[in-house]
Formats: sequence, structure tokens, C-alpha cells
Amino acid sequence: MMYRHTMTVYNSSGTLLKTISDGVALAHFGVRGRPGLTHGAPVEAAVTPTASVWVSNYSMFGSGSGPEGSDTCTPGSSLAAGDTTSFVYEVSTETLSVVGVAEVGMVPKYVAVTPNDKYVVVTLVFLDRQLVNEATHPGRNDSVGAIRGIAIRRLSLAYVAIMGSDVIDVISLSTFKVVGQIGGVDNVRTSSSIPRTRTFSTPR
Repeated sequence: MMYRHTMTVYNSSGTLLKTISDGVALAHFGVRGRPGLTHGAPVEAAVTPTASVWVSNYSMFGSGSGPEGSDTCTPGSSLAAGDTTSFVYEVSTETLSVVGVAEVGMVPKYVAVTPNDKYVVVTLVFLDRQLVNEATHPGRNDSVGAIRGIAIRRLSLAYVAIMGSDVIDVISLSTFKVVGQIGGVDNVRTSSSIPRTRTFSTPR
């Protein structure tokens, strides 16, 4: 719950098992420049084939993290407002605790995991479409912009709804490039901003 800074875990009968704080000492995971306790804003989650869940944090709060900015949903305005990159958390379903983090960019939203648990795909809101497919450091690759919905087909393709358009982009999970589009989808997401997705290898 992004406004309560918690993640709640229930069993199949609806019994609350644990309320997990989104406060994490990022330095314990090798993150520099974010000393002390950093809080997130959990917003979406995706279950992996193994015993964990990846949770996106819409915003981060703490030393080295910018505030939730007063912006106009554009990259320039979000940077000017002081927005900083955010993190996704890996939560173990065995220990019910945060066991890993990954820096993904500004304002992550939806999350999906490939069936082989090799990649996590995260949509980012405040980044330009012109940055699509920009090379990043090994193990992380940028693909295409989206905000509403990610569907992964087997191990090869991801289908991503492009916010503010009538298309769904088809992304190769081997090249991280757009290999096709599905058009004529009415009102995929009504918005003027065009984000992008970030994928990264999970530490398996």
C-alpha cells in the first residue's frame, strides 16, 4: 500500500500473515548514495516461478531520494521537481521479508516476470520514448514505453500497452527491441505522457 508504506501478506483463506514495512536500508544491498532507511511506495507486484514476489515502488523517500514531485508528467518537469530513480523490491514468500532490490528508473508501475524467472519487466512513467532501446550496463536493457499492462508470452515476447495511444507494442525478450505492434486498440490508456519499460536479469 503506497500511502501506508507497507506490503501485506495473506494466506489463501484471507488471514493476514504479516505486514511488511517498505523501509529498507539500501546500503545493505550495495546501493550507494541512499544512506539510512529509505521508504518506498509499493504499488504493483508480480509473483515469480520461485518463492518470491517483485514489488514496484512508485516513489522513494529518504536521504538521497527526491520527493514525490510537483510535475506535469514529462521527463523534464519530473527532473526539475526533484524526482529520483526508484527501486523494485524482491520479497521472499518464505521469510516474508525484502531479500533484494533493483534500481529501475523514475516512477515504476507495472511488473511482470518471465516464466523462467530470468527477467523482470517494469514499466516506467516519466521517460521519453526517444530513449527506447538505449543501451545500459550489462544485465539491464531498455525496451519500449508503457504504463498499462504487461503480458509475457512464453520466454520470447512481451506485449506492452502504450499509454496515450491505440497500440500494443510487441517486444522481443532476446533483443529487447520492438518487433511488432497491435493497432486499433481503443483507449489503451488516456494520457499524454509516454513512458518506457526496463528489464533486468534476476540474480539466479
